[in-house]
Amino acid sequence: MIPEVWLGGLLLGLVTYASRSLPLLVNLRPSERFRPFLDAVAPAVVAALLAPALLLADGGWVAPWQNPALLAALPAAWVAFRTRSFGWTTLAGVAAYAVVSAWVG
Repeated sequence: MIPEVWLGGLLLGLVTYASRSLPLLVNLRPSERFRPFLDAVAPAVVAALLAPALLLADGGWVAPWQNPALLAALPAAWVAFRTRSFGWTTLAGVAAYAVVSAWVG
């Protein structure tokens, strides 16, 4: 492999490690004013990742009743809301996707 690629990968790894470990090493804690904003980051990131995957199929808009991923996400979301368990939610989503994809085709 090209030495520049190795060097680039090494530098990216060092920067990533430093950016994640530096706050722990110097004991940086966010102020309480920023806590509500930081608590909203994870749900916003998950929504930003899931929305295109659920609403677009094969790179384009598909009617909701013909989109197995969107239809399977509905019972999975219900299980997530009721159980608050990642394992049960994953199991419900996989099972729902298998049933819906066989039904929708």
